[in-house]
Amino acid sequence: FPSHDIQQSDAQVVIEGRFDLINPQNQLWDGRYLVYTFYRDVFIYDTQTQLLHKEKGQYLNEMAFKNGLYFRKTSGKYQLHKVGESQPVLPNKFSRVNQWFGNTMLAWEMTEPNPKGMKGIWFDADQRIIASFSISQLYQAVGYQKEGSLDVFSILGRMPWEDFNYFFKDGLITLRNPETRKFSFFDLSLKPAFPGQYLNADPFFEGLAAVQNDNGLWGFIDTSGKEVIPFIYTSKPSPFH
Repeated sequence: FPSHDIQQSDAQVVIEGRFDLINPQNQLWDGRYLVYTFYRDVFIYDTQTQLLHKEKGQYLNEMAFKNGLYFRKTSGKYQLHKVGESQPVLPNKFSRVNQWFGNTMLAWEMTEPNPKGMKGIWFDADQRIIASFSISQLYQAVGYQKEGSLDVFSILGRMPWEDFNYFFKDGLITLRNPETRKFSFFDLSLKPAFPGQYLNADPFFEGLAAVQNDNGLWGFIDTSGKEVIPFIYTSKPSPFH
């Protein structure tokens, strides 16, 4: 390259030490926090405060780290923490957590050892709980009557929350009926946002959601359920942008 196209910059060591050489993908950088594993511990380096935090015996792939928030697993339960704070930001102890979807998260709390004691809780990165519903309420909302027991679900190799591993976006929750396998959209009171069930449904992006009709074709609807982009696509389209 011509010499005038080359820009020289000075590199500065931010943090020095040994990283996980076996799984180098277990490192995360979000612009402020450098998160990495070494042996069976997770280290979080805050470049603003220049403090290094150690989470002993944790696994980065279970922590769902985002904007300084992460889950600490203790005795099989997860609690949401913030870097540098000793107390959890939410009192709930979750049995199952998902990955962040945009700015929101769905996690499951089990208050009793049966399906009625399971509760799905949606919250955002500002540590605000958006919605909280028991598994029974979710079953009722989608019209599913066969609750079964935890023993039955264990035998089948799945748990009830696997039927509701779906998302909150633009004020609506996407849920699927475990029996019909059809998707519908619900508001924060679990009322149907609009009539319509779909073979597949993506969450809303910028006011439109990609859904698949009974003929197997994809199109886009708005938050009132109105068809905005016709059902003409045989392959699943990308989110609307």
